[in-house]
Amino acid sequence: MSITPKITSVRVCRVKNHYPHQGSRDYFLQNLGLRVGKLEVDVADIRVNLAALTTRSEQFATKSDITELRGELRAEMGELRGELRAEMGELREELRGEMGELREELRGEMGELRGEMGELRGEMAAMRGEINGFRGEFSGMLHKAIHKQTVLILTIVPASLAVVAGVSAWFS
Repeated sequence: MSITPKITSVRVCRVKNHYPHQGSRDYFLQNLGLRVGKLEVDVADIRVNLAALTTRSEQFATKSDITELRGELRAEMGELRGELRAEMGELREELRGEMGELREELRGEMGELRGEMGELRGEMAAMRGEINGFRGEFSGMLHKAIHKQTVLILTIVPASLAVVAGVSAWFS
């Protein structure tokens, strides 16, 4: 049974189970060629990856790029704020003007309604006068009717009683 040395690290060329005799040194030298070949393949992969990363890193933003963009954004935001404030001021003035116009229209319509209410009050006062006149006429007519009925009752009832007394005296 032969014991083969094991590689523990690519960086450190150390062989486990190293024996002081000549056979292990030959194996180490043979194995060194394999290890160097693997190392060359790994270095080639690293070069490809490094080239890809270098290509990608050319598109990365630098601190100065970010600072420049930040300045541009701040300038644009300042311009937009100014425009927004100006538009808000214009809208505020338009709204105030429209509210003033509506206020004047409302005052005019309220004045018209007050005039119409005054006319209605005058008409209602005239109707009250007419109703009071009708009430007076009706009251006078009612008094006359009641007076007539009272006179009739006062004359008919005693006459009727006299007739009844006469008829009853006749039969008795």
